[in-house]
Amino acid sequence: MALFRTRSGTRRVARKPTGWWGSAVEQTADSVMVTDLSGLIQYVNPGFARTTGFSAAEVVGQTPRILKSGKHGADFYRELWATILAGKPYRALIVNRRKSGEFYSGQLSISPIRDRKGRLTHFVSVLRDVTDLLKNKEREVEMALARTVQERFYGAAVEIPGYQIAGTTVQVLEIGGDYFDFIPMGNGSLGIVVADVTGHGAAAALVMAETRAYLRTLCAQMDDPGAVLTHINRALAHDLMDNQFVTLSLARLDPSERAMVYASAGHVPGVLMNTGAQGETLLPSLGPPLGIFEKERYLSSEVCELRKGDVLLFVSDGVLETRDSDGEEFGIGRAVEVISARPDLPAAEILDALQSDVREFEADAAVRDDVTIVVVKVQS
Repeated sequence: MALFRTRSGTRRVARKPTGWWGSAVEQTADSVMVTDLSGLIQYVNPGFARTTGFSAAEVVGQTPRILKSGKHGADFYRELWATILAGKPYRALIVNRRKSGEFYSGQLSISPIRDRKGRLTHFVSVLRDVTDLLKNKEREVEMALARTVQERFYGAAVEIPGYQIAGTTVQVLEIGGDYFDFIPMGNGSLGIVVADVTGHGAAAALVMAETRAYLRTLCAQMDDPGAVLTHINRALAHDLMDNQFVTLSLARLDPSERAMVYASAGHVPGVLMNTGAQGETLLPSLGPPLGIFEKERYLSSEVCELRKGDVLLFVSDGVLETRDSDGEEFGIGRAVEVISARPDLPAAEILDALQSDVREFEADAAVRDDVTIVVVKVQS
């Protein structure tokens, strides 16, 4: 034992441990603390200093109260002391405070130590800092909840007599900036949306949610896709940061007239295919991405007439820009080939086939972007 003088007198405190087990205690990353039966600290290892920020000189002779966070009530500490004074080990998840004032979470284990006659002499506590682990788990839970909420944003299954419509999104991260939707518009028409927000993760998802809110509000008030995009652009231009923008394609499908008009803000081309005639028409962007030029006025396309067997394809750039291990892009040509080879399949199966081809194409390459696909097929 070594002597340590306090204001209340001279107390005996534990020496630095020796031997192989002492070396293990000194080198472990966990925080190790030894107290006497009254709770006065007699020894702490270097791991304690790294965890708490307090040096051994600052805490020896003090009590563990210097670590109290205020997060636990009196009942917590009464149970702790009742357990260890009864000679039983105590385990709990505890929140303490570092010297800096920062809170940290630890998996605490306190073991009573007895001498050769079986008398309690000390308590040894070992604490593993699990702050980052708990934060990561909390983030995983939050991301899972956010993912669930975001999935509810995606267009629900929609049924229109004479048409088959299918859509899907696969995100690189738990949540992202790709979005598709089917929105009722005036005179029984349907708005078909595919959008892509710059970036990934939570920031992109928040912008996507805002864009969706504007879309659903404006589509209930306006029939012209170009006018809808013009109003959304003005709103987003005030909200987005300099490096953020949204590419978006909004098509208005008129089932009764068997016609479609669209407006596109910087989005990758859609495709209108007549599978019988083996012909296709690209539906290019008609303006810059949303959120960049506040005063931009977006116009709708001319009316596109639809015929039985026609297929409309809308995708995000994650489909067309998917690269194989050699760096070659999937491209619009491969997407057209997938559809042309399956003229008799329903929309959902065409979508599955295209998605499968994209996954196979990138089999040896890292997934780089979110992937969104919407397929519309005219049945009659």
